[in-house]
Amino acid sequence: MPGPKPRPIPSHGELEAVYPRLTLEEAAEHFGVGQTLFFKWLKARGIPRTRTHRKPRSDEHKKHLSEAHLARTREKKEPNRTCPTCRKPFYLRPSSLLDVNYCSRACKALAQKNSLTMKNCEYCGREFQRRKIETSQNFARRRFCSKKCQTTSAPPPTYFGKDNPKWKGDDARRRNRLGPSRKWREQVLARDHATCQRCGTTDVTLVVHHILPFETYPEKRWDVDNGLTLCQPCHFKEHGWELSEKGVREFTDERGVLLRRWIGPCLNCGKFLVKRASDLRRTDGSTRDYAFCSNKCSLELAWKLRNGKSPRSSYSDLFETYAKSQKMKRKSQSGRAP
Repeated sequence: MPGPKPRPIPSHGELEAVYPRLTLEEAAEHFGVGQTLFFKWLKARGIPRTRTHRKPRSDEHKKHLSEAHLARTREKKEPNRTCPTCRKPFYLRPSSLLDVNYCSRACKALAQKNSLTMKNCEYCGREFQRRKIETSQNFARRRFCSKKCQTTSAPPPTYFGKDNPKWKGDDARRRNRLGPSRKWREQVLARDHATCQRCGTTDVTLVVHHILPFETYPEKRWDVDNGLTLCQPCHFKEHGWELSEKGVREFTDERGVLLRRWIGPCLNCGKFLVKRASDLRRTDGSTRDYAFCSNKCSLELAWKLRNGKSPRSSYSDLFETYAKSQKMKRKSQSGRAP
């Protein structure tokens, strides 16, 4: 069922004939509508509303306005608090009462600025002072005198091994200088008084050797009883590396660490190479006396041997031939030198 039809808005002349001659309330009664609808009519026809009150206000109306605008709602009660800064008594409603109350924000800021200057550490009990650039709120939140006391009192959780999100496997253990490898090495060196347990040397670079292999016995990796302090030559002998291998030389780097390196040419292209001595060891325990600069050179020379492109039948024969040619070349160059 359709609702009542909306009442048409009177014309501009009809509204001006009534308003503002009559008040808003009297004009609305004249048209038989409410004051809200009559105000919308004025707004729709563009007639401004006058703000002058032509109807006199009653005494009761004036009393209500006085109480609302002049904030004369109730009489002030007796003071129930004393400001600790200025010692001025003031009243505070019961719902806002705290342990310490101030009469104004200025008194509160002054108290916080001057009162908190010294505190005691909750861990060591030492008294510490507020810093010059530190705010009063930050100093009030501080509980410890230093970062060390804070960490010792509530240490953060630490994760080792596979529980650590940065775990990279056992292959990366030597690069983790802050992990168990460093701690285990220091404990073994302290037990052996930083002395080689084979020759008794103390004034050289020392290494810590695993008695039981690192890869074979994972449960004994960080056992102090499984460690042994050795110097570099004794460590080489412990692993069965002979010191007189062909092409292997010993030298000391700028840090004073004894190194064993194989120095020689690539067997295929003759490029000068420097490799670790352990890289030349075979799985059966023997040591190669030749090396390649890349896998490409190794495959290329193997193809030559397989197809008869090389006069020799093995890598060793090729290395001897190359070494003799290089030796003759050096002698010829030295003979031509003035």
